[in-house]
Amino acid sequence: MRTNATIKTKAQKRVEKAILLNRQMKIDFPQPFTINVSAFVPKAELKKPMPKVAVTIDVADDKIRCVSGSVDELAELYLSIAKFILDNKQELQTKVVEEQRTWMELHMRYQEAQLINNSTLKAI
Repeated sequence: MRTNATIKTKAQKRVEKAILLNRQMKIDFPQPFTINVSAFVPKAELKKPMPKVAVTIDVADDKIRCVSGSVDELAELYLSIAKFILDNKQELQTKVVEEQRTWMELHMRYQEAQLINNSTLKAI
């Protein structure tokens, strides 16, 4: 299914909104965190493009905004993203665990090297 929805990741100017829906959701993973989801439609202005519905998801310092002229199209976009993640769940999970182990090994080696380096400098 072809969609006309767009994804915006750059900072947007604040605009007056015709409607704004906002919800903070607590996510219970091993370490709970909160995401903020907001949906809005900007007020119509003569010198601005035609208003579209926008959904912004904020998690910590990361933000993504999807914009579309159709609410159904926007919902389909998010469902497609979820389906992509679920379809590739095993491959993604295997790779993230592998990379996390590599990261831990690298950091342990780095810390050991720093301890050795510091003790060598003290001995001098």
